[in-house]
Amino acid sequence: MPRLFVPNTNSAEMVLALLAKLTDKPVQVCDIQQLTVLPTTAYFGTYLGANKETRSNFIVYLNHSYPEKIQEAVFFHEVLHLLLKYEGFPQIKVNLSIVSTLQPNLLESLGKLRVHFASIIDHHIVFPRMRQLMGFDLSAYFDVQVVQKQLRLDCARESSTVIRNFYTQQDILVGLEYFLYPEPQRNLILAVFKGKNPIGYASCEALREKVSKTTIKTPTELFHVAEQVKSHIIRYGEKKAIGHLNLMWKTLDILSPQAIG
Repeated sequence: MPRLFVPNTNSAEMVLALLAKLTDKPVQVCDIQQLTVLPTTAYFGTYLGANKETRSNFIVYLNHSYPEKIQEAVFFHEVLHLLLKYEGFPQIKVNLSIVSTLQPNLLESLGKLRVHFASIIDHHIVFPRMRQLMGFDLSAYFDVQVVQKQLRLDCARESSTVIRNFYTQQDILVGLEYFLYPEPQRNLILAVFKGKNPIGYASCEALREKVSKTTIKTPTELFHVAEQVKSHIIRYGEKKAIGHLNLMWKTLDILSPQAIG
């Protein structure tokens, strides 16, 4: 029976040492099922991992139903997300002036969309660093990523055209991540994506082509990529006339590296 990962491996100590150079906050490991207690964070229950910063520490949530090596990779992944903030990479905040114009039924989904957008943008740094720095084969980790993304693409979509187009916007965003996977997993999930949502795939591929023209290593470079991604998704929504749902994306403010304190 898998148990919750203890961060005493070489890779865990390495990434914690990187974080310790920038902050003295300790990192605590918790079971991700703790997040399922509240309705606003219940969706995390199926995730591989998550992270949170408090005033006194960091918390890395892990899904202990996975083997220890998977949890080790997820731990490394989540600490890298935390590290990026302290390295000055762009953060995603909600524009409260726009929030006030949203329909009340959309507010509950806004927090999830912000986390989702921020995570995918970070992955342009996180995934290459994982593959560069971790001292073991990550194939099993990316295999799990593919399974989760396939399940997402297999989910039944709302019959409303507007809602389907809003889901396609999210498919375009998540699809950018697929291009960052190792070749076997990348080819598999892109084929599924193309088969399930060819229109979304084509839009994502066009966005990827634009993004790939930029070297993505510095906070400023990632900031410009995040702006490109947001603009592309909003333009897609305008073309598909999804109306008020496009405001969800417009609420996401991308803080420039200089604005992060």
